[in-house]
Amino acid sequence: LITQDNKGTIQNWNPAALRLFSASTEEFTSAQSLFSSREFLDEKENRLDEKDLPHNIVLRTQQKVEDFVVGVRGRNGELCWMQISSVPLVDDAKTVIGVVTSFADITTLRKAQKDLEIHNALLFSASKLSSLG
Repeated sequence: LITQDNKGTIQNWNPAALRLFSASTEEFTSAQSLFSSREFLDEKENRLDEKDLPHNIVLRTQQKVEDFVVGVRGRNGELCWMQISSVPLVDDAKTVIGVVTSFADITTLRKAQKDLEIHNALLFSASKLSSLG
C-alpha cells in the first residue's frame, strides 16, 4: 500500500510495498528515484511511461483505476508482475488531495497462466497429429 499527495509524492507505505518494489526507505521518500530506477511494462511487455501508471491516471482523471496489470523490472533485472488498484483520496470538499494504491503480486499466477497456454497449445497440436492417423 502506498499513499501519495496530489503531486505524486509518496507520503506513506507499508513494508509489503518495500518488498514488492525491492526498494529502500530512501527510494520511497524520492518518487523520482523509485520510478526512474525501474522499468514498467504493460501486459504485452511493452514499456509504460510513468504518466500511464495507475496513480498518475487517477491524479489526471480523478477516477479510480482497478486491476491494472503491470510488470516491474527492478534494478536487479527481476520482473515482478503486479495487479494494481489506485483510488483518489478526497477531502471533505471532495477535492482530490492524493491517491491510495494497493498492489498484489501476481508473478506466480502469470507464470502459471503462460505455462497453461503452452501446455494447451502442445495438447492441441498432439490432438491434431493423432487425428491424422
